Amino acid sequence: MAPSVEAALRDSLRTQLYARGIIEVSENADLHVVRHVSTKQKVTVHQSPGVPYRYGRYGAWAGASYGYTDVSQYTEGTLILDFVDAKTQKLVFRGAITGTVGKPETNAERIREGVEKFIQNYPAIVAH
Repeated sequence: MAPSVEAALRDSLRTQLYARGIIEVSENADLHVVRHVSTKQKVTVHQSPGVPYRYGRYGAWAGASYGYTDVSQYTEGTLILDFVDAKTQKLVFRGAITGTVGKPETNAERIREGVEKFIQNYPAIVAH
């Protein structure tokens, strides 16, 4: 993960979790956040039937192509964040972001937006 993307992840987690009443501590944490990152190469193919080509009154010749095919390759990235109870080691919550990997600045912005979305779904905190 690029340094700017790593910083965006840490900053957005701190900000979003703080808004939910969860603060970062260096020792004796109640909750651990574990990240998993993966990427895979993807290919998309778009075909267009196009408009048949006519050559005068005789029409198109045999084997004429009537459309076009557009092939795109891209990298899809997935970030999974597991929120694990530090004492029981049980999964409390899981959030995931999937999207096209681009420039580090774009990736950082997507991370911020994704973290904000899935922290909104984080279960309500119940006082013990």
